[in-house]
Amino acid sequence: MRRTAPSSALAEVLADVGNMEVALPLLAVAMALSLLRSRGRTWPPVLCYAVAVGLMAPLVAGVKAWTDRSGPLGGGGFYPSGHAATAAVALGGALLLLSPLCPARPERRCGRS
Repeated sequence: MRRTAPSSALAEVLADVGNMEVALPLLAVAMALSLLRSRGRTWPPVLCYAVAVGLMAPLVAGVKAWTDRSGPLGGGGFYPSGHAATAAVALGGALLLLSPLCPARPERRCGRS
């Protein structure tokens, strides 16, 4: 298992993506690019992602307090993971906002002529 694990540097970068200090600026840049690219016509999805990020922290904190599930090494407050929630909501939203900027992929034919 250790042989297939990513390098420690890559693991650190991936773990940092779940930090609010990293994820929120990335989402903010994606929001700004989406609004600039569409000349302000994409404000509903931008607003939805902003509300989702705003609700995420109190929701995760509430579920942590409610469940108080212990972590693998003992102690409480590990689940649900705030890093995983931040990465899913903020970076997922950023990717969805930026997806219209990516070129469409050509349709593949499944070996049929």
